[in-house]
Formats: sequence, structure tokens, C-alpha cells
Amino acid sequence: MLKGVIPADAGIQKYATWIPAFAGMTKYVSLFPVRHSIFDIHESVCTSMMATQMAIQSQLGTTFACPKCSRQHTITTRDIVYSVDALDRFIHIVSEKPKCNMTVMFDVRTKAVLGDEVCRAIKQGTHHHLQKYLVSDRQCHRNDSLSPVCDDVTKEQIMRTLPESDLIIAVGSGVINDLAKWVAFEKKIPYLVFATAASMNGYASANVAAQVNGLKVLFKARAPEYVFALPSVLESAPAELTTAGLGDALAKPVSSADWKLNELLFGEYFCQYAVDIVAEQEKIYVNNPQGIRDRDPQAIRALFFALCYSGVSMSIAGSSSPASGGEHLLSHTLDMLAHRDGGKHDLHGRQVGVGTILSATLYEKVLSLDVVDWRPLEEFHNEVFWTSLSDEVRGQYATKLLKAKEALVQLQSPQRWAQIKQELKKYVRAPHVIKECLRQAGAAHKSEHIGVRDIDEFVRIWSVSHEMRSRFTILDLARLAGVMPELARELVHQWVL
Repeated sequence: MLKGVIPADAGIQKYATWIPAFAGMTKYVSLFPVRHSIFDIHESVCTSMMATQMAIQSQLGTTFACPKCSRQHTITTRDIVYSVDALDRFIHIVSEKPKCNMTVMFDVRTKAVLGDEVCRAIKQGTHHHLQKYLVSDRQCHRNDSLSPVCDDVTKEQIMRTLPESDLIIAVGSGVINDLAKWVAFEKKIPYLVFATAASMNGYASANVAAQVNGLKVLFKARAPEYVFALPSVLESAPAELTTAGLGDALAKPVSSADWKLNELLFGEYFCQYAVDIVAEQEKIYVNNPQGIRDRDPQAIRALFFALCYSGVSMSIAGSSSPASGGEHLLSHTLDMLAHRDGGKHDLHGRQVGVGTILSATLYEKVLSLDVVDWRPLEEFHNEVFWTSLSDEVRGQYATKLLKAKEALVQLQSPQRWAQIKQELKKYVRAPHVIKECLRQAGAAHKSEHIGVRDIDEFVRIWSVSHEMRSRFTILDLARLAGVMPELARELVHQWVL
């Protein structure tokens, strides 16, 4: 693979032949100057996006000095291959490995979509011993559909029943990828993934999002060696999955602002490079949400790479901070309640999209305040709401209370608050832009779209969601500023009802 950073003005056609993940992309490049969708995409935007992709692709599988934070970053994922010949490249890569037990992991849907094809390719094109592992379904979604669940119960079942393996190949999206990543990490073996939908940002991340003892947690494992995707598979994926990916991707500016907030208040590590690597991809789908609805190849490609690079940014940061802030807590809380009550929840990204609208409204409100009567964060008192989850949540919230006290020391200085406001304004996106992008793409943008039709129930869930994780976010800043919970009902009614 080409090493080093490709210049920003690199010629697209020239470098597309040098980097494996971009071979075969010239057919798209040739369309950029002449293709006209409902939203015309300017050639310069696409050229900039492609150059950025190439620069990032060149850093995959390397350690490099960050131009923004001066730290050494290591990206362990060697390549992200989005191409019509992704299967051929996969076979070429695994054929070079010594003979081993290769296990393909999927569920019943991803088996039919791509799993069987991956298995045939391994059987016909390699010398490896092929094994198949079907992850069982459980009913968990509000539309009564069946799906595997990424939790400690499923993980332990796989650990007990997985045949002896030297390499795991995940074929699927969020849950399958996380389960394969988790199990591979526990067994100390490598894994790679074939994406079946542009539905979430965890493909290239080292993180696993799972339910453990009923609590939604995120912990570090190991990123995949490779990420593969066939454009035809992602372009034909169910619209609900692709728009869930859009919801997850649109969270980036809000989560970036939350991450920056933690640097400003607590001196925590922050890297602008990890924020910037997604920015060029965003221009394609934010300016062309109809392209997501229409399965436009350019829009789907941009969304997929934005999601993958969001995962890379988390691996660079060593945490989920670049891509998961207060906007994710609504989704995590809904998942936890469904798990506790034996109920159902919607897709992660659909819930995150609604949470992102609301977090953006909070930023808009809080950042408009010049004079603020700051107040301390209240003590934990929602045992009736959390019931059996109270002990786990209380532990997370205790850490947050200490951070809130530390934050108040700075926030009570008008000069310091003015500085913080100016910095945060660089990152946030207006709530109406987020909502309209989701609406035009056909994505969830109302509480009823994610299965919560009672406004009192929704307001209560959103109002206490800040308690379930120790990370300080806009949900907490809004409480210190007196915006929450006082304006919760008004904002829910205005933006997501």
C-alpha cells in the first residue's frame, strides 16, 4: 500500500490506480463533471472529497505524526475496500495467509445477502478450511422484526459454541460486526468485516457497543484488519438501515462539540484531525439528502466512508468521544429500557438522529446565552425511573457530578464562558439543517418514528438520559445553564413531535 500523505491537490485519476481501495473508482470520477442529481454536486466538492479519501487511505495500517495534535497515531485497519471487485481483493488477501480455520459469521439475513457468496469465494479461491457460524435472532425491534442482540448473553453463547478459529470474517452491519469484534478480541484472533449496509459508524472502530448487565456500555477491543464493501450491496440495502447510518453520521458535529467541550473544561485530549477526516464526506450527503433516499452511488459512497472514517477517528482518539456525545444517550437509554422491560427498540442510528436534533437545539439555546445563572447539577434521585438499573447508573452519575462541580468553577467566569462559546460555535450544526436533512432522506426525525408516541414518556426519557454515562455533554451543560429540564417539553414539541 502507498505510504505517506497524498497531497491535497493530487490528481484523482493518477492516485486511483495507486491505492488498492480506489482501484476501479475512476468510473465514478468520470461522472462527477457531468452527473446531475436533484441536487447538483459540484466537481470541486467531489474532487476534494476524493483527495481527502486518498490521503486517509494512505494512512491506514500505519503509524504517523498527527499534523494537528503532534501525537503519534496508529491506525491498525490496513484498508477500507469499497469496490465492485471487493470479493476478488478479499480472496487475494486471505490467500496469502497460511492455511487456517476461517469462520464466516452472519445472521439469516446477511447470510442471504452476502454471506453465502463470501463462503463460496473462500471455498473456490483459497486453501483455507471454511467454517460457518449463524448468530441466532431475538425479537428486539419495534417493528416486530427479528435480529441478533449484542449483549453479554449472546457473546458468551458464541464463545462457547464457536468452532476453533484462526480468523473471523463478519458479514453484516452493527450487531454482527460488534459481536465478531468482541469475540475475536476475547479469543485473541484477527477479524475482518464485509459490510452489508451503510448503517452505523463502528466498522473501522476498535470499540464495541454492547449491553452488559443491562447497561449500555462501550469498551475498546481491536479494529478489523480490513473492511470490505460491495457498492451494489450497500446501494440495495433496506432504506431503514441506510437512513440509520445517516442519523449516526449526522451526530458528528454535535459529538465533536461535546468532545471539544471536555477539552475546554477539563483539559481532556482533543484532536482536530479526528474531527476533520469526516468533513469532506459530509458535504455530499448533507447537501444531497435526496441522494440517500434515491440510493445515489455518490451519496451512498460518501456516507459509507464518513461512517468508516468516524470509526477511524474513534480508534485514533482511543475513545468514542469523536463520534458519540449527548446525542447518543437518548438511544442508549431507549435500548436499556427495552432490555430491562423485555420490550423493543428501534435501530441505533434512527434513535441517534432524533437525539442529534435535540442536542443541536440545546447547543443553539445555550450558546445564545450571554449572561447565565449557573447552577449545580442535582444529585441522583431517579431510582423510580431506572429501577433495577439504578446501581449501575448511579455509579456513572457520581463521576459526572464531580466533573460538573469542576466545570462550574470555569463557567461562572463571564470571560471564560465567552471564550468557550466562541470555540463551540465552530463545531455545531443548526438543528433545522439536521432535521431537514433527515426528513428529505426519508430518515427518522420525530419521536413517533422511533416508537415513542407519548410526549410525557419521551420528555421523561430524554430528561434523565444524561445520567446513564459519566461523560460530560451538552445535556449536562444545558442543566447547569437552567435550560434543562425546564425547556425539555417545549423543545420536544417544537422539534421532534
